[in-house]
Amino acid sequence: MPLLTTKTLPPGGWAYAQLDASGRLFKGFRASGPFDDFCKEILNVRLGNNLPNATLDSVVADVHNSQCLRLGNDPRYCVDVNRPATAASIAASKPKGCRTCGGRRA
Repeated sequence: MPLLTTKTLPPGGWAYAQLDASGRLFKGFRASGPFDDFCKEILNVRLGNNLPNATLDSVVADVHNSQCLRLGNDPRYCVDVNRPATAASIAASKPKGCRTCGGRRA
């Protein structure tokens, strides 16, 4: 299940547990920086240790799934790809304007 957005930090920040080939914890990751940097850090560990799924696309998908699982697939943070999108869910995922002037963020 993918995240609604990677621009907003979910509760608890980014968290991921990289498992080894036998399914045991290899390394835990936690960060509050940009999503892309977080994924690249995990990718570097996978590449450097010959772990499976060592592509950026695989890491991004794994991190999306891991965050949504950790957040209980909360619809405030995750998109249920098996449910059709509604106008309300699309509107909720769009960034809001500035609170003071109403301007739109780029």
